Amino acid sequence: MQINLKINTTTLYKTLMTALIFLIGSTVLLLNSSRWLARRWGVLNLEQLIFHMRAPTVGSNPDLFWDFAIDNLPIVFFITMVVTVTFIQSLKWQKKRQHTMLMVTTTCFFGLALLTWNHIWIGLDVQAFVENQQEFSTFVEDHYIPPETVTLTFPEERQNLIYIYLESMETTFMSTVDGGAFSENLIPDLTALARDNVNFSPTNSLGGAHVTTGSTWTSAGMFAQTAGLPLDVPINGDAILADSLLLTYEDVPLFPREIITLGDILEAEGYHQVLMMGSDATFGGRRYYFTNNGNYEIFDYNTAISQGLIPEDYHVWWGFEDERLLTFAQEMLTELGQSDQPFNLTLLTADTHFEDGFLGDHCPEPFETQYANVLLCSSRQIYDFVRWIQEQPFYENTTVVIVGDHLTMQSLESPFWEEFPIADGYARMVYNAFINVPFQPESTTNRTFTTMDLFPTTLASLGVEIEGERLGLGTNLFSNVPTLAEEVGLEEMNRELEQSSTFFDHN
Repeated sequence: MQINLKINTTTLYKTLMTALIFLIGSTVLLLNSSRWLARRWGVLNLEQLIFHMRAPTVGSNPDLFWDFAIDNLPIVFFITMVVTVTFIQSLKWQKKRQHTMLMVTTTCFFGLALLTWNHIWIGLDVQAFVENQQEFSTFVEDHYIPPETVTLTFPEERQNLIYIYLESMETTFMSTVDGGAFSENLIPDLTALARDNVNFSPTNSLGGAHVTTGSTWTSAGMFAQTAGLPLDVPINGDAILADSLLLTYEDVPLFPREIITLGDILEAEGYHQVLMMGSDATFGGRRYYFTNNGNYEIFDYNTAISQGLIPEDYHVWWGFEDERLLTFAQEMLTELGQSDQPFNLTLLTADTHFEDGFLGDHCPEPFETQYANVLLCSSRQIYDFVRWIQEQPFYENTTVVIVGDHLTMQSLESPFWEEFPIADGYARMVYNAFINVPFQPESTTNRTFTTMDLFPTTLASLGVEIEGERLGLGTNLFSNVPTLAEEVGLEEMNRELEQSSTFFDHN
């Protein structure tokens, strides 16, 4: 009996210590990962994290995975090995010392677990998210205007549309003189485009759109601007990766299905629609959304390879850089402009993506931080692209819309914000400029609005008359009709959108 007890005790010790080593390694990985996310993503929230857990990860920037591995795996390996080696040595110890070892290891695990939980709970504001999921709001149902119920009157001659999503572009990057937050203007050329054309602003200076709950990352930002809705991802039992071998997009919908979007409306009016980007369009569900809502022709990183425009082994940043994207876009526009069919060319840039952006070989470097230099370079590239467009024969009946997709996710702890600190109370907003609009707006200043208002506003910029001036949750900014943010207040609007809504369960 004594021999059996001895064997059982030793076996139990080995089993418990092995389990604790595994748990400690996993907890350290989780804690370090959450810290890494906070440093790299800055404004990451739980709804965004859930979306990307469900969305396809194909096409994401491989540098992020390497950065994650370099930042996290060494410390996990080191701590795990220290505990493992100590455990192996402890097998030679007396039972009393083994008991102490077990108690110390268990205490360390629970301490790490508590620290990890606290960091995730606070960093992702889990409590607020959980509370909001338990509350229901009818805000969307009460205010949503289905586009199919609205009379849209297009001009006899259809106006072409060039819609440019600028990754992470804020009015913040302008100088304080122009309405930005910095002493020096990081985007002087984009500032000139906004000043010389139509720019909507909540102030008397240049300004931009506020970002609401459900529109703070690229896929959500593009959805908000084309559907007039926040991107709400219901939490349920099938909340797992959409690119799993076992599931399709039909099993795990990332976007509400039964809604009419900008792409649907323009497709019905005979527009040839193209979406161009330098990354893989599959990432974040963008390919699915734009092909199913407007039948867009997709030109992405994979297209460039298949057409022999870049070598098969070429890969920088998220695929290929914006300089190449704009060159390919010029070729596409030349082709589209030769057709009698109206067109909608939508571009998504990527060079200004966090962390620190991609600095091309031809970019000047007057600032100390790379991100500032990337912003300056992107501003010039877009300015030159617009100037090229204005020299083309199709420009006469083409509207150019330039907007940021969301606020930058550049970590607030990065050197960039140390070089360019923001004054307390400054409201960060998304850049916007409407170029070659066939009429003058009622007013462009002192308008409180969100990126969802860009949906009807874009149609209006093409000369479309909108019955009631509202679509989705958006209001046509070219009219004098108040936006929902002006009617109910931006803070109250966000509070309502944070809560659960049955609207998204039925669409």
